[in-house]
Amino acid sequence: MIKMENPEDNGENAPELVAAKIVNVSNIVDEKLLVSLTSVKTLSLALSPLEITFPTGSIFYQLVNLEIHTCKAEWWNLLVLMLDASPRLQVLKLLYESSYDYWDRLACKKWSQPKKVPECLLSHLETFLWRSYKRVLEEEKAVAKYILSNAARLKRASFSEMPLEERNSQEMVEELESVVRASNSCELVFE
Repeated sequence: MIKMENPEDNGENAPELVAAKIVNVSNIVDEKLLVSLTSVKTLSLALSPLEITFPTGSIFYQLVNLEIHTCKAEWWNLLVLMLDASPRLQVLKLLYESSYDYWDRLACKKWSQPKKVPECLLSHLETFLWRSYKRVLEEEKAVAKYILSNAARLKRASFSEMPLEERNSQEMVEELESVVRASNSCELVFE
């Protein structure tokens, strides 16, 4: 899905790409797809970094709202690339689709914490939402902890649909609450 908007303030007739959703795309070896999206403000991706060639040097300067579907293999590596390439990102949503087989992710490579904290975490990210935070792999816990411990301007971190088993759910809540957050004003919400 691509949403087009005609900018009124600059008097041009050319449509401006404001939002894009990229799903079910496999084996894109051409960087042109993501390069064509570098001016979007809202982007939703259901891609594995194994399926695409990420454009080197591309920066998503206008991107303020990013949604990544956690249903693809090694999605966390795509997240790292996008965080690094989106210096003004304000809202990050991680979404899990129940139609995806959890067990396929077990064969994935491990997540590696970035050596350098992305600019968006240091100065812009205000909202972090993880929907369907359940049956979480260790890599996914590490991603959540990394964001909480590095997002200096984070105002709200929301985790919804925690695990069904109450004991596991309570353990995850305690584990996330124990993370030393970079933002003193960050509100943790568990739904």
